[in-house]
Amino acid sequence: MSEHGTPFSAGTIQGVLTDMVNCTKELLKAGYSVDYEGLSKFYLTCSAAASDTVQDFTTAKIKRINIRTDVDTEASAYVNTDVDYEYVMTREEQAAAKKAAKAQLPQEETSDDGGNSGGDSGSDGDGVTE
Repeated sequence: MSEHGTPFSAGTIQGVLTDMVNCTKELLKAGYSVDYEGLSKFYLTCSAAASDTVQDFTTAKIKRINIRTDVDTEASAYVNTDVDYEYVMTREEQAAAKKAAKAQLPQEETSDDGGNSGGDSGSDGDGVTE
């Protein structure tokens, strides 16, 4: 955003966004939904073990808390208008391409002296370096 005409530095923007995320987490934890108009609405749902009645339900039955979002329809329509999509390889395809490229590289020559290419190592033979 600092490169798109705002008078704020990248550090200032990062600080504001960090505070926004922290406030959003606090509000969600307190049971509120958070609506960023023009972007999305965030709210919590939970997965829990079944109960026969409302009175039988306890928080101990909650298995998982989920953060959900409803994307603003105008924002979604804007993003999906006149977009040129570019194919990106899957991770499996990337791994296969990397493996194929490695196979085409020349093999490194190894010497018979255990990797020491010679020269004086500074040792007098008793393991002590001078």
